Amino acid sequence: MSAAQWVRLGGRLAQLRPWTNRPADWDRRWSSSDVAIALELARDGRLGPWQSMAAHLPPGGRVLEAGCSYGAVVVALCAQGFEAEGVDFADDTIARALAVDPSLPLSVGDVTALDVADGHYDGYVSIGVAEHDPEGPDAILREARRVLRPGGVALISVPQLTRRRQARRRRADEVALADVADRFYQYYFTADEFEACLRRHALEPFARHPYGVYAGLTRDIGWIDRAMNSRWLPQAGRAWADELCRRAPRRLVGGWAHMLMLAARAV
Repeated sequence: MSAAQWVRLGGRLAQLRPWTNRPADWDRRWSSSDVAIALELARDGRLGPWQSMAAHLPPGGRVLEAGCSYGAVVVALCAQGFEAEGVDFADDTIARALAVDPSLPLSVGDVTALDVADGHYDGYVSIGVAEHDPEGPDAILREARRVLRPGGVALISVPQLTRRRQARRRRADEVALADVADRFYQYYFTADEFEACLRRHALEPFARHPYGVYAGLTRDIGWIDRAMNSRWLPQAGRAWADELCRRAPRRLVGGWAHMLMLAARAV
C-alpha cells in the first residue's frame, strides 16, 4: 500500500489509503500469506502477543473470532481447549483456508449481522477489525454484545492513538466522510475513547493490553524506521529489536504500542 494520508473524521484521527475496505481488498492483502504454514504453526496453541489476554476468556467456552482472516487464531484457540469458530467477509481467503483443511470451523459472514441467536457465545475475539468501519465501531460492537451471553467476555483490539498520533490529529484537517469514503482505511483510538465506545453497548472494560511496540516505534518515529530498515542492518538485528520491545515492561513502553487490546464483560 502507498503512503498514508491523515485526516480527522468526526474528531477521530483517520488514515486514508487507496482502499475501499471491501472483501477483495482484504483478499489481496492476505494473498501472499502461506496459509498452510500459518495454520500448522497455530496448532501449538500459541497466541503471540494476545496470549495473556486469552486467560480472560471462559475456559472451554464457545468463542467467536469476528474477522478471522484464514483462521490461525481460531486454530490456536481450539488447541487451547476452546470451542472456537471464525467468520470473515473475505470469501477467497476463507476458501483458501478451507482448501488446506476443510474441517476448520470457518465461514463467510458479516460481523455486523452474524447468523446466530442472541447470547450464543461465551467469548468474542476481534483483532484489528472495528477500526475499519468508516461509520465507526458501533455496528460491530452492538452485534458483539448481542451474540455474547451476559457475563461473556470480549477481547477487542484497535490501533492505539499514541501521543505522536494525537499531535498528528491536532494538525489534521477535519473532512466529511463522503469526500474520502473511497480512500478510508482505519481510525485510531485512545484507551479511554474506545472504552467509552464499549460502554455504549453494555460491554464493561476491565483490562487493557497494549502490544506491537516495535511496530509503533517504527511507524511513528522516522529515524527509527530508517535505522531498522537500513540495508546495513541484518535481519537478525530487526528480530532482536522486536524481541526487546516484546520483553520490555508494558508500564514503560505501552504508550508507544501500535495496537491496544481491551477486555470487556457483557453486562
